[in-house]
Amino acid sequence: MRRLIIVCGFVVALGVNACGQAEQRTGEPGEAPQQPASESALEVEQESDDGLAGVFRHDATTVEFGAASTGEGAANARITWDEREVTANRDRAKQQFAWSGGDAVLTTEDRTVLRSLARAFQVQWGPAAGGGPSGVADQRDLLLRLSMLLAEAPLGVPLGDHTG
Repeated sequence: MRRLIIVCGFVVALGVNACGQAEQRTGEPGEAPQQPASESALEVEQESDDGLAGVFRHDATTVEFGAASTGEGAANARITWDEREVTANRDRAKQQFAWSGGDAVLTTEDRTVLRSLARAFQVQWGPAAGGGPSGVADQRDLLLRLSMLLAEAPLGVPLGDHTG
């Protein structure tokens, strides 16, 4: 079961990247790729072994995000926008992962913002946000994975509590 979760996360990561690339390739043959007509900005306000926090702005939507180390190989993360909050907790040593969508229901606009957030994290931290045993790597990795999960979450369905 745990391998299935890891594989699903990897597939979601590939899907987000493929979706981003496909969006840029649309248009008539011979035309330059269309660029999204939106403004996005990622600001990491704090980043240390203890915690990570920042803001992402996409058009009129502001997304707040944060993560904290809760022990060696353990972290929690949160992504908040439009009075909705999604959280995740992971403990590598115990092989536990849980996330809660707070019964948020995603719209098409939410998906656009969350896909942009996932792409911004990938650009800021690279495709493998982890890369070491430090708390910062765990925090980045969990935030990136949570953003990718949300970017592909079903529209119109309440996001409940999930454990694995």
